[in-house]
Amino acid sequence: MHRSYQSILPTHNKLLQQRWDTTYYKEHRRKVQDAVPMVDTKAPPTYMHLHLKLKKLQLEEERLATIERDNRILLEKMSYIMRTRGRVDNRNNYEYKSLNREKRQRELLRVTRENQAILMRINMRQPEYSVKKWQQDWEENQKFMDNISAYPQDWWERKESDRSKSASARNSPRKQQERAEDKDQQQKEEPQQQEEEQEVGEIFTAAGAAFSKLGELTMQLHPSSDQNTSGGKWTDQEIEMLRGSVKKFGEDLNKISEVIKSRTVSQIRNQLKRKAYEDAGLQPPTTTPTKAVAKSVASTASEQQAKKQKPS
Repeated sequence: MHRSYQSILPTHNKLLQQRWDTTYYKEHRRKVQDAVPMVDTKAPPTYMHLHLKLKKLQLEEERLATIERDNRILLEKMSYIMRTRGRVDNRNNYEYKSLNREKRQRELLRVTRENQAILMRINMRQPEYSVKKWQQDWEENQKFMDNISAYPQDWWERKESDRSKSASARNSPRKQQERAEDKDQQQKEEPQQQEEEQEVGEIFTAAGAAFSKLGELTMQLHPSSDQNTSGGKWTDQEIEMLRGSVKKFGEDLNKISEVIKSRTVSQIRNQLKRKAYEDAGLQPPTTTPTKAVAKSVASTASEQQAKKQKPS
C-alpha cells in the first residue's frame, strides 16, 4: 500500500513518509478538538427555583388537604345522622305577625269605598249617545248594502233554505197528486196527438202530390229542349196558361195554410176534402170518406184542372 502513496515532498522512503504524515494529521485534529473558542456561544445556565414555584405548590397542597379534611368531617356527620335520629329539632312554631296589619286593612276598606262610589256615579250617568239608535242605523245600512250587493250577507244559507223549501213543496201530497193527474192526462192525449200528427203529414203529402201534378202539367204543355229536340219556343198563350196554373197552385197553398191554422186536425182534413170535391165539381158526401177516396178525388180534380188549362 505504501508504494502507491503520493507524498507532497520528494522522499527516498515512501513507507516512513506515510507514517510521519499520518502522525502529523492526527496531532492536528487533536489540537483542533481541544482548541478554546475566543467567543462564548454556550447557552446560559438554567436555575430551577425560577421555573418551579415551590411556594405555590405548597399552598395548593394545603388547600386540598383542608378540603379533604372538611369533606371527611361532613361525611362523618351525615353518617351519624343517618345512623341516629339527630340532636337538632327543626320545628318552628313561631307565627309571623305584622305590626301594620290593622293600618293596611283600614287602607283597603278606604280604597274599596272609593271604588264603589266611582262605580255608582258611572252607573247613574246617562249616556250622551243612544246605543239603540246606533243599532237601528246599522241594521238599516245592512239592508241597503244587501239590496245593492251582488251577493248579500249569508246568501248561501238563504239559497239553501229556499232550495229545501222548494223541495219540500215539490214533495207535498198535493203536488204529488197534481203531477200524477198531469201524467195520466198526458198519457190519454198521446194517442190523439199521434193521430193528429199523422193526419197533418197526410195533408202535406197531398200538397206534395199536387205540386208534382203541376210539374207534369208543365211538361205536357211544352216539353224541354233536352228531352224533345223538336219542341220550339214558348208561345205567349202557353206562358199565360203556365202563369195561371202557378197562381192557382199558390192560391191552393194559401188555402191549405189557412186551413192548417184551424184548431184541430179533423177540421183541417174536412176542409181539404170539401175543397177537393168543390174543385172537382162533385157534391161532398155526408159521411166521412176514406183516405183512398180522398186521394182519388184529389187526383181527379187535378186532372180536370189540367185539361181546362191545356191549350187547344
